[in-house]
Amino acid sequence: MRSAPLNYLMTGAVFGLLWVAFGVFVNSWLADNISFNNLSPEQFTSRYQIVLGITALIGFGISAVWYAFGSKKENATVVAKACARWTTLLVCEIVVSVALFGAFAILFRGEGVTGMQYGVVYFGDAILTFVPFWVCSLVASPKFVEYCPIGKR
Repeated sequence: MRSAPLNYLMTGAVFGLLWVAFGVFVNSWLADNISFNNLSPEQFTSRYQIVLGITALIGFGISAVWYAFGSKKENATVVAKACARWTTLLVCEIVVSVALFGAFAILFRGEGVTGMQYGVVYFGDAILTFVPFWVCSLVASPKFVEYCPIGKR
């Protein structure tokens, strides 16, 4: 599972399943519980699915960058540098989740979104970016860099 294409396929499946969970089920719950002022629930669900789709694609893309970087044999000799790269990618994932949460807040600022609903939205962003990146890199990082993720060091 630590070599291509299995790690890519497993990570893609994880991101896809998480997108379905949040893009369909949580999205439906949000659409039922937000008191809309300007949008219809259907407009909300389609826009939120697009935001979640972008989130999942970016999350998967950063994971793919890690797998491509980690599969290079020269990284076996500079493990500290490779681990620093993993940490940088994790920070990028966190920044992406915050930025896309900001995009959600801007897109739906005129609607009646409560604090708890914003929390659910950010949880969805986190679940589609840095959480699966960390878990998938913990389980499926290439053998040269398998001890870089936090929890394996």
